[in-house]
Amino acid sequence: MKRKIHIYTVSVLLFFSLISNNKLYAESQYANQLNYKEIIKNSIIAEMVESFESDKSKAKSLINYFKNISIYDNGPLLPEEICNNSLASIILSVFKILIFIYGIKNIPKSFSYIKKIIELNKIKTKKKVNIYNKIPDEDSSIISIKYLCNLYPNSNFLPATLLRLCIKKALRFEKNSENEIVIILNIENNRNISLESERIIYEELIKISDTGKFTVKQFEKYVKNNQFAFIEDIERAEHAAKIEQLQNGNFSKENLDELKTYTKLFGINLFTICFFCLAYLFVGLYSCLFTFFILIINLILLITIYIKLDYGTTEKGANEKLLWNGFKNYIQYNYLLKENKETKLAIWENYLIYSLILNVETSAIMQLNKAYPNLIKNNLVNNCSFLNVLPTYNIEKNSIDNTFNNFCMRISNSYGSAYNFVHPTLTNNS
Repeated sequence: MKRKIHIYTVSVLLFFSLISNNKLYAESQYANQLNYKEIIKNSIIAEMVESFESDKSKAKSLINYFKNISIYDNGPLLPEEICNNSLASIILSVFKILIFIYGIKNIPKSFSYIKKIIELNKIKTKKKVNIYNKIPDEDSSIISIKYLCNLYPNSNFLPATLLRLCIKKALRFEKNSENEIVIILNIENNRNISLESERIIYEELIKISDTGKFTVKQFEKYVKNNQFAFIEDIERAEHAAKIEQLQNGNFSKENLDELKTYTKLFGINLFTICFFCLAYLFVGLYSCLFTFFILIINLILLITIYIKLDYGTTEKGANEKLLWNGFKNYIQYNYLLKENKETKLAIWENYLIYSLILNVETSAIMQLNKAYPNLIKNNLVNNCSFLNVLPTYNIEKNSIDNTFNNFCMRISNSYGSAYNFVHPTLTNNS
């Protein structure tokens, strides 16, 4: 099977051949120009000396004037202007033709990109959802919601997952004699963990202690001492979450493959634009402008397609993503307090979990504290899954309690520090 040689690859090779051949010729031509100017200037000076023998002071001043004139005033000629040698001239002509052909070749692509945009507009008919007062999908794992809504970077998924496992009775929280939070794994009750991504995280928790009990401090120490292994397992959980969303129909393999294809086309297009910019600067080819203009149009169309593809979501996934954004607004703009004053605390606990992954936990906590100002005093938290050990209100200081916030922050920071250590380049780029 014959390998196809792309036009832009040939153009790159011809471009550098042109630069190398033309540069030597340009330098020799320019040196000849300078020598010619120097000869003319010296002859003028000699004639002036003879002409002004009678007035030596005037001749001397004129001679000094001509000597101080820079022979570089006109500057070097462009390679295109002095490209008179046969090899460079042939290369330049072929290069111009290839650039023009490449521009013509990209015009049909522009129409195909426009057609794709129209097609995506018809398929993904999204209805705008400002406020949505229900949890869109309680069956999905927390980490899969992070993937669906593209919540990157976000390390709150880890404490939110632990709280979710607590509600599923797979673990519980207690306080020891030193008033530290202790996480106790109910290994016999892990049957409730049906989702693979949650199971991977739970298995990671089992590795922390042989007894199935550990404090938050021990969790931090374990993550710090096993950063590569810990991040590797979390990435396995993220991969499982992606498969989960594929199975739910929120993503499709075809859409993801299409996203990769258009991302690759975007990269090639951007590289080619940069190359033609160099060609224009170094060679001065005005014929590059036509192709450059076509490529810029294609780049804009590719960006539009990338946005429309919405990270490879299907119509179902795009609509569910809108529901999650509506639910986020529902929490953020205090609708929780307006509509849920009499709601059971078990439901508020669910709201707290999802507010963490959606980064609106502060708003949820404040609304909960207003709905139940005497939460601790009235012993309303006794039947809660985690609010009894991780309260959100401090009676003595009359403010948001540090227990819940500190727990979530310490778990998140442990993951964040490990991720930054394992992937320093990705962190710096973001």
